[in-house]
Amino acid sequence: MNTFPDNNRSFADTALTDTIFSLIRTLLEPQAVIHIGAGTGQGNMHFWRQWNLPDALIIEADETRLTWAQKACESNPAWHVVNTVIGSREGEALFFQATNPDEDGLIAPDRLTPLWPNLRQTGQNTRTIQRLDELLKAPAYQSLTQAQNRWLIIDCFPALEIIQGATESLNHTDVICVRIVKEAPNNAKADMDIQAITDFLAPLNYRQSAVIESNHPAVGHAVFTRNISVLRSELATLSNDYTQLNKKSDEQTRLIQDRLATIQRLETERDSQAKTAAERQQLIEQLTLQRDEQGQHTQALENQIAQLKTERDNQAKTAAERQQLIEQLTLQRDEQGQHTQALENQIAQLKTERDNQAKTAAERQQLIEQLTLQRDEQGQHTQALENQIAQLKTERDNQAKTAAERQQHIEQLTLQRDEQGQHTQALQKQIEQLKTERDNQAKTAAERQQHIEQLTLQRDEQGQHTQALENQIAQLKTERDNQAKTAAERQQHIEQLTLQRDEQGQHTQALENQIAQLKTERDSQAKTAAERQQHIEKLTLQRDEQGQHTQTLQNQIAQLKTERDNQAKTAAERQQHIEQLTLQRDEQGQHTQALQKQLQALTQEKTELTKQNERLQQEKAASSKRLDELNEKITTLEKTLSENQQRLKQSEQVQKEKEQRMAKLETEIQEHRQRQQLVDNEMLKAEAQIELIKDVLLRDPQI
Repeated sequence: MNTFPDNNRSFADTALTDTIFSLIRTLLEPQAVIHIGAGTGQGNMHFWRQWNLPDALIIEADETRLTWAQKACESNPAWHVVNTVIGSREGEALFFQATNPDEDGLIAPDRLTPLWPNLRQTGQNTRTIQRLDELLKAPAYQSLTQAQNRWLIIDCFPALEIIQGATESLNHTDVICVRIVKEAPNNAKADMDIQAITDFLAPLNYRQSAVIESNHPAVGHAVFTRNISVLRSELATLSNDYTQLNKKSDEQTRLIQDRLATIQRLETERDSQAKTAAERQQLIEQLTLQRDEQGQHTQALENQIAQLKTERDNQAKTAAERQQLIEQLTLQRDEQGQHTQALENQIAQLKTERDNQAKTAAERQQLIEQLTLQRDEQGQHTQALENQIAQLKTERDNQAKTAAERQQHIEQLTLQRDEQGQHTQALQKQIEQLKTERDNQAKTAAERQQHIEQLTLQRDEQGQHTQALENQIAQLKTERDNQAKTAAERQQHIEQLTLQRDEQGQHTQALENQIAQLKTERDSQAKTAAERQQHIEKLTLQRDEQGQHTQTLQNQIAQLKTERDNQAKTAAERQQHIEQLTLQRDEQGQHTQALQKQLQALTQEKTELTKQNERLQQEKAASSKRLDELNEKITTLEKTLSENQQRLKQSEQVQKEKEQRMAKLETEIQEHRQRQQLVDNEMLKAEAQIELIKDVLLRDPQI
């Protein structure tokens, strides 16, 4: 009975080991190997040295046993040799030396005496220990860490502590081969027991595929391979998430297009309103200019009226003086007639004067009748003007009523707009509630998927003992590699799509805020345009009234000129006719006073119009400023839209490439299924050979 471990395996053991690992290699081709506890380079765990791998890391605690490794690195420049102790933590620990150097390590030799009774401790020292994850972070091992498919061989005790310090490295490790104790006393189970290692690796998606026996019945090597079925499930989940993100991206794109169409429509309305406002502003300026010109013309007419009144008063004064002189002469003539009635010449003269006066009286009577007729015509014309003024007042009242109705309609539209805003807010809350329900359902689905994966893992574990090797061969190497690569690419794409979705959400929110602002400005411009339209109509009405007033003044000027001529012609007429003219003058004075009051009212309205024009100019400047700000925002939106379109094109191109890779992956899966059938046949033959070798080994009494 051997009492010391022996790394010299029989030919049968070496052949069996090579056969098993060759079969696993056909499915899980390694790109690099990490061999911990490599020793002197002897033993069946050095099978990988015949495969000509591009990268390898050889780790041994005893530097004197690494001569072979240094020579091997001379012919393989990408191989690395490290003299260190690997454990589950960073720090220092006791390192034990035993009578058999193959068992030197962190396990005290007295714990191994139940396996090898003659094993003794020869010494101990304190050594620095490292975690495998920390060791691989060195820049010298960059090519090794970038290898997607690695094999990890732990050919020493305790394997469990080494694995616990290499959890990050296991992400790219397909096969783990560890030295284990199958039947060990209680003091060895925690560190070296196969069940403890199996329990630790199971949550990391590793399954036990084979156990390779050694010349000691209680010691061997356990082979663990990655569970590709879990990777398939994760790939399906990622594919589903990828599809959902694509749908959300399409919805965001469609929403952006709708928002852009709304912005274009609002821009068109804004431009139309700005154009209308400019036209109305131009019309206001023209009306203001016409009003000023009419004001100047009215002032000239008033000055002319004042001059004519002065001339009329002077003529009236002259006529009064002449009338007084006529009365004095008449008195003197009467006195002379009384004193010289005897004189025939005076009688004849008096008869002639009597005849002349009779003729003049007839002429004056005729002139009085003509003036009476003209006065009546002027009265009718005045009545017509008063009727026209009443009609204009009625039209003004109707326009004021229409303006009030339009104001009421604007208030109704504003109320409807507010109601629509409240309705939109309610819809937004409903959308947020639906999103919350969708997230809850997604979370429930994820929990159920996790439960399904656990049930699947339990089902696989139950079939490990009877169909371990057959199930492991069924896992295709190429399928695993492509799926892992596709999962990583899709995960990266999902993160990109998630980032783009968040950016599009922010951009959509910014577009909604800008749309609301544009709507508010559009409503404000529409209100301002309506107010300006009312102001234009009011100015137009005032202009018409001023035109009518000007015409009236011109008629009065013509009438006064006629009166002045008539007064000059009739300066010597009767006092009675002068008194009638004086009465008419007083009436015209009253009418002129009324015109003066209207002129004062027009002057006051002119002042108000000037103030309104200044306000309109200020509003125009504010509108121009808002228009410039809107143009800047529109430029920013167009730039953002262009960037989003480029991102969408890139996303579509990436999605197309993903679909092509998925089609290629399905083709490779079909090919792997065909190869699996061939492997199954080979495995049946290999199992028969293994059973035959076991029978031969068990029956040989020398073993």
